[in-house]
Amino acid sequence: MGWLMVGVNTLTPVFEDHFVWTEDESTLYNMLISTIGLIGSSIGGLMGGKILQYSRRKGVLIFDLVAITGLTLMMIQEIAVLLVGRFIYGFGCGVLSTATTVIIGDMVPAGYSGTFGFLANLAFTAAAMMFAYGFDNKELYDSEWYWRVTLGVPYVLALTQIIVIGFIYREEPVLYLIEHDRKEEALVMMRRVYHPSENV
Repeated sequence: MGWLMVGVNTLTPVFEDHFVWTEDESTLYNMLISTIGLIGSSIGGLMGGKILQYSRRKGVLIFDLVAITGLTLMMIQEIAVLLVGRFIYGFGCGVLSTATTVIIGDMVPAGYSGTFGFLANLAFTAAAMMFAYGFDNKELYDSEWYWRVTLGVPYVLALTQIIVIGFIYREEPVLYLIEHDRKEEALVMMRRVYHPSENV
């Protein structure tokens, strides 16, 4: 999400050069690029709760793939395709942002939920700051790969999440299992989360 919100601002002069826009086109397209991802994110955030009712884990995996699809479209040097990619990526990020909050509530003991919520927000801020300051390199603006690499950094995060959730942590969160009457699985997960001395 931090990448989604801040990233395009640093790429404005790069887009103006590579797409060869007039001044009016630059104003219009930069506005569209900046806002369409946030519109997608808002819609994804609103729909995320309903989507995640069916499966937390599968929901995250599916919308990681949705986000990757959006990122791939954003690599194409065609403004209409880039805008569609931004919207799809934003939608995926909106669902995944909701998933973060929901899974923390489902999984983390109440006493630690504030800490984990803070860490999620810290990651959001860190991504935004890294994009704003770490990738704003004017010496690389003329490079053909610079803007694609900059926009493509979230590939790493999405693929890492797919590997971790798809192959390492393959269980649903505790509260989700309880709500869906999968009590034996819930007990197994609770033993992994809580210390034996805790009365849960």
